[in-house]
Amino acid sequence: MKCQHCGIHFDDEERVCPMCGARAGSKGRMSKPAPKWHGKPRETYTEYHPTIENSSSAKTAKSKSRPIQDKPKKKRAKGAVIAIIVIALLQFVPTLIAFVVDDLVPEIESSFGNSPAPDYDSDYSYAAQDLSSILGTDSGMVIDNSDTFRLHYDQSNGEWAILYTSADGGTFKSTADAWCLYDDPDEYYYPEAYPSDQYDMYTVAFTLYDTEVVGSLPEWCQSIADSGDDIWLNLYVSKTDDTLLIEDMDGIGLFGTADPVPYYRAQNV
Repeated sequence: MKCQHCGIHFDDEERVCPMCGARAGSKGRMSKPAPKWHGKPRETYTEYHPTIENSSSAKTAKSKSRPIQDKPKKKRAKGAVIAIIVIALLQFVPTLIAFVVDDLVPEIESSFGNSPAPDYDSDYSYAAQDLSSILGTDSGMVIDNSDTFRLHYDQSNGEWAILYTSADGGTFKSTADAWCLYDDPDEYYYPEAYPSDQYDMYTVAFTLYDTEVVGSLPEWCQSIADSGDDIWLNLYVSKTDDTLLIEDMDGIGLFGTADPVPYYRAQNV
């Protein structure tokens, strides 16, 4: 028999529980049925409790949050600003390239003494000078007391003859057309050593043809003979005396290490 009060088992012949003394067969706590649920079913109970979806605090939070459709507007505005910046840069780049090519590069080259031949616009007007009135019809110079450089002007056909003779007996001969321009100090840079109040500066170009080279000569002689390049010079004519200086504009070594050099008429050579 099982005691309904303490739960131990004892013999059926015994009248009381040997453990707790309760009368055999009496009802105790062990014989109470399980309590019954008197409320609504558990599965329907949660519908009475507010959730985050329908609570008043959740609704307040939603009303204060930023609408999702606002974000694309911000992105579109940002994209428009970027597009404007890109268009502005594309318009500025050609101007920058033109400045570098037309202004900055020639200035850098000029600082190294390798200024390229001047380029003139097709609508640029200038008055060509008579080179023979400056150099004479037959003139020349001595270079390093050894080599000689001579120019002869043929008035009959308006051509110049160039003759360069080296101390080793080599000769450089060429026929040339000449172009001469007076450099207005208001438009051209005069070197500090030859200020415009003391000198007139001229730019001269010789276009060569029928060039011949014979014997031992400086490198520039063969180079010009092969390439057919023009010879570019600067002339500095003193306003106070008969001094005339000639300068190799391209720095190819026309006059050796001395540059510019004095230029004399033929009778003084």
